[in-house]
Amino acid sequence: MKTIKSMLLIPMLLVSSYSNADEVVQSVPDNSVGQVIGGWSSVIIGGVLGGPVGAIAGGLVGAWAGGGVQELSGTSGNSYVVKQENEEEVLIRSPNYTFQVGDKVKIVGLRAIPIETNE
Repeated sequence: MKTIKSMLLIPMLLVSSYSNADEVVQSVPDNSVGQVIGGWSSVIIGGVLGGPVGAIAGGLVGAWAGGGVQELSGTSGNSYVVKQENEEEVLIRSPNYTFQVGDKVKIVGLRAIPIETNE
């Protein structure tokens, strides 16, 4: 009887969403809001002061500075490197959830959502 239960249980575990879930492998700060605000405001200023070349240079410098300011001010968002089932690693933003390294997640669209476990 135990052998039959084991033979039924093993395939069920192999196909369960938890055993085949994507896994968070690294947490990184998300400074995209600061980069966008800094880049766009600097494009305008650079364009006024230096024409098209000034707009491009200003946008690049502004995006870099805006991301740095957001990180230094402690207002960075959540972003995670997630290892998928196929061993590919992807960077996923997660404004609604906070994960720890090793958490199992499911990628839905462009976001990661936690997998509920019954432990």
